[in-house]
Amino acid sequence: MPALSSDALLLDIYKLARRTGRSGGIDAVCQYVVDQAARTIAADRVALALYRSDERRLAIAAVHGYALAAVKDVRIQPGDWVLGHVYACRRALVVRDVRRLRAFSTVTRHCRSVSFAAVPVVGGGRVVGVLSATDKADDSVFTRQDIAALRAISGVAALGVIAASSQADVRRLTHAATIDSLTGLFNRQSFDVHLRQEIERAKRSSGTLAVLMIDIDDFKSVNDMNGHPAGDAVLQAASDVLRSVVRVFDSCARFGGDEFAIVMPSSDRAGASAAAERIRERISTSHQRDARLAGLARVTVSIGVATLSEGETPEDVIRHADDCLYQAKADGKNCVRVAPSRVAQLRPSSVTRITSRRTGR
Repeated sequence: MPALSSDALLLDIYKLARRTGRSGGIDAVCQYVVDQAARTIAADRVALALYRSDERRLAIAAVHGYALAAVKDVRIQPGDWVLGHVYACRRALVVRDVRRLRAFSTVTRHCRSVSFAAVPVVGGGRVVGVLSATDKADDSVFTRQDIAALRAISGVAALGVIAASSQADVRRLTHAATIDSLTGLFNRQSFDVHLRQEIERAKRSSGTLAVLMIDIDDFKSVNDMNGHPAGDAVLQAASDVLRSVVRVFDSCARFGGDEFAIVMPSSDRAGASAAAERIRERISTSHQRDARLAGLARVTVSIGVATLSEGETPEDVIRHADDCLYQAKADGKNCVRVAPSRVAQLRPSSVTRITSRRTGR
């Protein structure tokens, strides 16, 4: 096998840097790294293991030449075997014959050749993983030149992994800041942002918009009689119903406690009222098909609906929907009440009633 020239190595590193820089995720970065390493040093099998701080172990993140499924569950203690040793000592290692080692790694147990090379992946002053290779295409042993090439690749890999991990952390933090952890719906702050955006869009296009306020009936008694885990199950089951009914561009949120809110762009009174009725009906029958609600009393909700009128603010339309929600509670619960679309301020007596089946709970 001809030796890899410096110019060829520089070109490979340049290609890898461009690809990892354009990648949108850590999985893609890791796969680029192992694929490029395999081409650069002519190895049939390459693996990249990353340190997982939550487990305090190394885990295989990407492979070239064999199935990731075969090793994705492998965890390596720092200091153990070749990968753990390279990670702990921060030094590259070439094993000319793995058969002389006391134990075989899951990664190399079924390899064709007996030579093995590994280098630490170091970035920002810390070791983030280990890049390893086996099975040279010509069945020869790995050389110092191969180690130098792997070191160069690992330097780019470290930058790509750290950058991708940072992006993933940002996405996780953004998700945590906008999503309610229990229900998976938007939280109150995110809902407020969506509502303001949709109202501005509706004003610009002279479009329609509706808001639904939804409250679980007698929720306190569920917690008092069955405990908070049962209450959590009720909230999660109700959330699943909301997601199943609304359109993909509607925004569902846990407004607070046992109350939910939905903003429905391009929706008039008739469309929003029909959606509210579907939600009410499906939640009232959810105990028949949802195992999480087994043994609990039937869950029902009261819903208030309001549509946006000219000149109204987000606070106005929420208040109008809330007025209708309170009227639904006063009228016996498990029902929908809809605000007239022409008035700017509603009173409980001004809501329009929709016929619905009620339990009187």
